[in-house]
Amino acid sequence: RVNPKGYSAIFIGDSHTALYGNGWQDTLAKTYGFKVINLSQVGKTTGWMFTTLKNYLDKNPAPDMLFIYGGANDIYGKANAKTVFNNIQRMVNLGIQKGIKSKNIFIISGYRTARVTDGSKYAQGGFPERMDAFKEALKTQITQATIVPIWEEGTNKDSGDGLHINSQAQARFAKFIGSKIF
Repeated sequence: RVNPKGYSAIFIGDSHTALYGNGWQDTLAKTYGFKVINLSQVGKTTGWMFTTLKNYLDKNPAPDMLFIYGGANDIYGKANAKTVFNNIQRMVNLGIQKGIKSKNIFIISGYRTARVTDGSKYAQGGFPERMDAFKEALKTQITQATIVPIWEEGTNKDSGDGLHINSQAQARFAKFIGSKIF
């Protein structure tokens, strides 16, 4: 467990973390008293995330914590899961090289995709199954970081578009994450 009060944290991810001011990361920071540096952007892959994180850390002091929540766009685009795991591991390794303690690096597995996408266009083509298998494998494929387990409570009623969770679910998701790491 980490006491993050007064810390700073980088969040790197895709649309699941790009809700500036209203996302799970902001609720987490307000609840536990730390500063958010959100580098996330909608539609981005883990390759982009690594490059963005590296560029930021090459020019700025390392924060106390690093949160990585990515892979959905890679998996939706049918990228090789090994490549995605490698990109996430490279971000973990980079964080450690730049001075972030491994106990302060968190990989967010996210929510159970099949439950949230149920009945939506995203439920087609095997995406939920591939995404959930990817999330399950994080705990065995990524080292030197804390893997936050899959949040099982989210459902399709928590999503307006069949893929992203709404603000009420974001708050519950933040509470779940906090209970696992702080």
